[in-house]
Amino acid sequence: MAKIEHLGRPCISRNVLAGRLVRDGAREWFVLTNMNETAGMELIFIDPRSDQGQVYRAPAGAGAWALTPVPGNRLAVGTYYDGAFMLFDVPRRRWIKTVHFPGESYLWTFALGGDGRLYGGTYPGGKLGALDLNTFALEDLGAPSKPNLYLRYTSALPDGRIFCQFGFEKPETMIFDPATKRFARAPEPLQSVAAGTAWHGFFLAGGKAYRVPDLAEVSPPPFPAPPAEGGGWSVDGALSDAETLVLRQGGAIYRFRPGEKELSKLLDLPLSSGTLYQ
Repeated sequence: MAKIEHLGRPCISRNVLAGRLVRDGAREWFVLTNMNETAGMELIFIDPRSDQGQVYRAPAGAGAWALTPVPGNRLAVGTYYDGAFMLFDVPRRRWIKTVHFPGESYLWTFALGGDGRLYGGTYPGGKLGALDLNTFALEDLGAPSKPNLYLRYTSALPDGRIFCQFGFEKPETMIFDPATKRFARAPEPLQSVAAGTAWHGFFLAGGKAYRVPDLAEVSPPPFPAPPAEGGGWSVDGALSDAETLVLRQGGAIYRFRPGEKELSKLLDLPLSSGTLYQ
């Protein structure tokens, strides 16, 4: 029989899935989550001034798509293949709580609701869950869009409701109201919208703005648009926040803040693909 010679393991695949810019006192850190199926996911803190990193192995999960700051200077992380909400204390650099969503393998994205709870969508149940950030109680809010297995995207509306995009058997967008604990189908123009950004009382998605609470489109949008000759543009939800709006038009990136009259062009970044994180 032929002899097989083992030549080693020349490369190990790791995949960065989410990133955020996090403040710790006067310092800023670029924080990443990764996929590391062999040894478990990690939270990676990178100091942009020194290019040095700190790695914190998570108590659960092979990877994490969901990463968001929450009150108390903490980071919330949502894992797969074990569907866990995890909280990390930023100043003390330690994991403080892990709460599994029974029966669910994936937590995809997070959104903070008007009731102060952290909402996350799941697979394979296609459910919405809500975690109390003080008591760590988890509420299963059910699967209102069967037979869909995925609640892939969750976004916070300006009034505290949760915008939910279900897929993929019968794609549907619904809105959960924490005040009534009820789901309602989103208006028809928003059925093709996966996710959006809450900004100064408006819900922004793609190149459109929707007013609250009826989610009717506002035209023109309540902010300047990039030059028409540059072609199509959209709001970058990964880079925007409650104050700073970031627009992308091809490789051009623009910034707008309340009180300003014009967009500020930050840079041209001709990427064929990839994601930018704030």
